[in-house]
Order: sequence, then C-alpha cells, then structure tokens
Amino acid sequence: RQAAEERILLKKRAWVRQVFDALRQVLIGRFSTKQAIVDRRRMLEDIRRDLSARMMDQGLLGVVPQMEMDKELHRRIIIKFEARKRYLARRFIFDKCLLKLTQTARKRDATARKHCFDVLAGKCFYAWSDYIYLVGLGLDRKRW
Repeated sequence: RQAAEERILLKKRAWVRQVFDALRQVLIGRFSTKQAIVDRRRMLEDIRRDLSARMMDQGLLGVVPQMEMDKELHRRIIIKFEARKRYLARRFIFDKCLLKLTQTARKRDATARKHCFDVLAGKCFYAWSDYIYLVGLGLDRKRW
C-alpha cells in the first residue's frame, strides 16, 4: 500500500513538473509573452524609423501612415516566417535522414551479429556434434 502511494505521489510530481516547466517556458526567457511583446515593439520602432527616414529622403514630412506601417510589418513577418520555415524544413530533413541512417545501422548491426553468431556457433556445433558422434561409436582418438 505504501509503495502504491509513493508511486502515485511520484506520478503527481512528474505531472506537476511537466505543467510548470511548460508554464515557465512561456513566462520566462526568449519564448515568453513579455519577450514577444518587446520584440514586436522593437520591430515596430525599427519600421517606423526606416519608413520615416525614407519619407524624409523623398522630401516628405516623415509621418508614417498606419497603412504603410501595417504593410511593412506584414512583409517583415512573412520574411521571418519564410526564413524559419526553411530552417525547420532543413532540420526536419536532416533529422529524418539521421533517423533513417541510425535505423539502417541498427538493422545491419543486428544482421551482422546474427551472422557472426550463426557462423561461429555452426562451426563449434558441427565440430562438437562430430566428436560426440565418434565417441558414441567408440571411435574416440584417445582410445587409439
């Protein structure tokens, strides 16, 4: 009974750890919501500064309309998304190839082990079988 209670307690602790680890990843670090808001604000400031500088170079006032901000924001997000998509596709292909190579190596290793065992065991077994057969017939070399 006590062992069962300990196992239940360990399961609960593992579940709580899993939940709070996921929560911690969202709340703390580079994948947190706070960091995402800071990154977004920094991107908007960069866009506003770039568009304002471009407008001033053209001799305009330098006040950026919201529609232009939205277009540039959308364009930059799509560029980041495409770059991330290419990276993940390459990583997926690499992981898939690595997994396939590992599986093939394991299969070949198992086949090689089986073959080696069969050959060695076969040699030992046949020699031992011949010896036992000859001893059973009384044709043992030690008696000669």
